[in-house]
Amino acid sequence: MSRDRNEPQEQFWTCKGRGENWHIEAERYHLEERLTSGKCPKCGKKRPSQPTNDGRVIPSSPIDLQPEKDRRLLAGLIILNLVSGYTTMRGAAQILPQLAGYSAGVTIQLLLFLLLSSSSTLRHRPKIKWLVTGCLTIFSVYTSFFAYYQLLTQEQQITDSRNRAISAHQNTISKIFTPINNKSEGLTNEIKNLNLLIEQEEAGDRISGLSGCDVECKKLKLQREVIQEQLAQVSPVVENLKPLFQYDLDNKDTQYIFRSDLKAIAQVTRNCLPSEPEFVCLPDEYMDVLDTQSSKHRKFRSTYFDEDLAIDLLAPVIKIGKGEVPAIGAAIFALIVDGCIIALGLGIEARPKSRQLPLRIIGSGSEFLDRLLELIDSPSLTIDFESLQNTDNSREYLNLLQSIRAETDWLLKVEEEQKWQIVSHGAEAKLNSWLVKQRQEQISLEINSQKEVSNTAQHQNVIFLQLPTRYDY
Repeated sequence: MSRDRNEPQEQFWTCKGRGENWHIEAERYHLEERLTSGKCPKCGKKRPSQPTNDGRVIPSSPIDLQPEKDRRLLAGLIILNLVSGYTTMRGAAQILPQLAGYSAGVTIQLLLFLLLSSSSTLRHRPKIKWLVTGCLTIFSVYTSFFAYYQLLTQEQQITDSRNRAISAHQNTISKIFTPINNKSEGLTNEIKNLNLLIEQEEAGDRISGLSGCDVECKKLKLQREVIQEQLAQVSPVVENLKPLFQYDLDNKDTQYIFRSDLKAIAQVTRNCLPSEPEFVCLPDEYMDVLDTQSSKHRKFRSTYFDEDLAIDLLAPVIKIGKGEVPAIGAAIFALIVDGCIIALGLGIEARPKSRQLPLRIIGSGSEFLDRLLELIDSPSLTIDFESLQNTDNSREYLNLLQSIRAETDWLLKVEEEQKWQIVSHGAEAKLNSWLVKQRQEQISLEINSQKEVSNTAQHQNVIFLQLPTRYDY
């Protein structure tokens, strides 16, 4: 007679102590016991129960047992996650908007901790779990690189960046402002020379020996007037541009210097001297530098900034490719920290090793398992052991079922009905999955052995099944 699914089903429960005599130190704890009775014989603890709607009391559902965690390793994992989380946030904030960077860093590190600290996270999707873990770890290492690199090179970066910007600033002055200023100074010097010659002519110190302003003197004065007109047009240009190019660089960072020079260039036209249209004030290389989308702007910017760091996402690859010691050190630090996190995550839970069960059966291993699969009744969650007892392998079926019960929390034995009860539909799915996997392995072995296995009572085979543990599947 099949068992009604609505009736209470006998299930395991686990006792570790703290029973009626919990106040007595010697009886406070004991080794874990898996029981079906209503009371633990060692400590007297009663089986957990819950009432049904009709007033009956049925056993609680089997506890979803979790592997015990090593608390010291867990503490180390938490500390390393905090370190990695901080560097991940700092690094992500350098390549993303600050709010998005910090949010991404916190989320990534929290997900990594959940994935590595608990086997229950994505337990049923192990491939997806490790794919996600791998992707998050890569992002964590990559973003942490920026934080470690900045830590190792911060002072040097500030110095190098400032020196680079000052050098670029001086180069901009020499190519734009200096020629214009030199033109003004040249005109000024010419006027000074002409003034000296005119004074000499008027004093009679020239070759003619005659004092007063004669024809030669008048020519010099006319020439001076022409140059003075030129200087009158050049001087205002120089006076307007001088404070834009020649400003105080003390306590000015790279960004300030770059933006100031762009503003200065914006005030310079191609031919800025009306008196000399042929004079080029703004060289070709500075044309279109104000257009942020132009190649000339990018080239001009690269003279002020380290373009390896400006291309944020490629910075680690570029810096390591160039063999920079700080970059290599930053990458090693990031890999060590996140590598230790993964290692601790793998070792934080003590998992029992599965063991092999040898069975001496009549016939092939695949047929042996086929028969067991056929007798699993999904609606009633039972295995008809009475039918198994009528086979030549009844003793080995009993051995197998008892071994599965000892290693997992999937099965219970119902003596009065000669049946084995599966504790839940979830346990049934796990049992079926394990049996199918073992059957496939047996078929592979049978094909590779290339032997014809006899099903007669005179032919016996020894097969080995890899028993599941309560944490599998």
